Amino acid sequence: MIYLKWLLFAFIDIATLPLFYVAVIPASLFTKDGWVGITKYLGTTDNPPEGDRGWIRERSPFPQTTDGWKGYVNRVMWLWRNPNYPLAKKLGVEYAPNLVVSFNGNDKISDKYAKPGWYFATATDARETVAFEFYCVIPWRFGKCLRARLGWKILTSKFEESGIAPLVNTLNPVKSYGESL
Repeated sequence: MIYLKWLLFAFIDIATLPLFYVAVIPASLFTKDGWVGITKYLGTTDNPPEGDRGWIRERSPFPQTTDGWKGYVNRVMWLWRNPNYPLAKKLGVEYAPNLVVSFNGNDKISDKYAKPGWYFATATDARETVAFEFYCVIPWRFGKCLRARLGWKILTSKFEESGIAPLVNTLNPVKSYGESL
C-alpha cells in the first residue's frame, strides 16, 4: 500500500511542478526575512528560503548577496533548485520514536564525495511500513553519475532532527560526481 501512496504523491508532485516554478517568482519578493510568516513554508526542513550558507556564499548566481535584485534572483534560483519543497514537506512522513528504520545496502553513498552504491530503507511502526527510500549513485563517465532517490528521506539524521521526512522524487542521469562538482 505504501508504494501506491508514494506513486500517487509522486504524480501530484510532478503535476504541480510547473505551478511551483511560476509561483516562486513573485513569492521570492517576500522571502528575504527567512523563517518569518508565510515564507517559512517555502524553506527546506533545514534552511530558510534564502538558501543554505554554501549556496549564499559560493554557488548562487550572485555569491555573498542577499539584498536587492541580486538577492531576489538568488532566492528564486534556490527555490528552483529545491522544487516543490513545501509540498514535499506536506506529503512527508512525521518522525515518531516508535518508528524502526532499517536498510539494505550502503548508507555511505554520495555523489558529492564519489561514493557509489545503493540502499533501500523502510520505516515501520508497530502495524505497517509507513515509508521507504531507494537511493543510488552509479558513476558512468566524464565525471557524471546516475543519481536516483525515491520515496521519503528517512535514512538521514534530519528525519529525527526536523521531525519530518519529506517526499523525494529525484532521478538525474547526468549528476556531477565527486571532484567534478
